[in-house]
Amino acid sequence: MKRLLFALASLLFFPFACVIKKNKTTLERNGIYYFESWAGYYVPLNPTNEITKEQAEATESKYAYYIGHYEKGLLMVFEQYIDKKIQWRDIYTYWPNTKILQKREMFHFDPTVEPYRVQNFDQKGNIIK
Repeated sequence: MKRLLFALASLLFFPFACVIKKNKTTLERNGIYYFESWAGYYVPLNPTNEITKEQAEATESKYAYYIGHYEKGLLMVFEQYIDKKIQWRDIYTYWPNTKILQKREMFHFDPTVEPYRVQNFDQKGNIIK
């Protein structure tokens, strides 16, 4: 009886398993994407809540939006805009043939913040102090 229930459950779940696997596969990003925010305090930053360029630049849009520049699925540049003016830009460099961060260059356009900083990372992705 248990085998029969397991077989029926497997048959019912199998079609959904394919859908679940398909949904977990992410498309490789290339180009420019717009976001409402970012999550976490690790680098590279993790953009979230994708929006369209029109939504980001609309006059009735929210206070801030973010632009991510991707190459071969890797976030290369991430920028924050407030009231349509750039506030800061992060430029990321990765170790050759990996997704491990090598360098983060931070540019700030607010005169009250240090205008340029660099963080370097070892080949395991740990920050070098």
